Amino acid sequence: MDILLVEDDKDVCDSMAKILETAGYQVKKAYCSLEALAVVRESGPPLVLIADVQLPPGLNGIALARRICRKWPYVGTVFITGYEFDFGRYNLGALEKFLQKPIRMRELVVVIQQVMDTVRELLLHRQNETS
Repeated sequence: MDILLVEDDKDVCDSMAKILETAGYQVKKAYCSLEALAVVRESGPPLVLIADVQLPPGLNGIALARRICRKWPYVGTVFITGYEFDFGRYNLGALEKFLQKPIRMRELVVVIQQVMDTVRELLLHRQNETS
């Protein structure tokens, strides 16, 4: 799977997934962090996790990403939120981006491709080091 999209607003999640699939990405959806963890257990990690910051019930999007990335450090993350949020205190890494809602879908696709390219580059570098 290319992308795991985690968004608690079903309509937003479904429309974002449809746009991403139209752009050529393989997308799995989850409407909460508990569903997202089940998807990862069943299907393995995505290249990119798109996670809404506010996810009821269970973990919020940041805690979800941290849990997934602890086991799979080369998963890229795009955090999305419609609320004012201070991402400065989270020290976003090279594989993490933030987008404020409402999101222009063209911008989302560009950011996802940037994160995916970085993930693939790091995985290739890692593979070359172990060969």
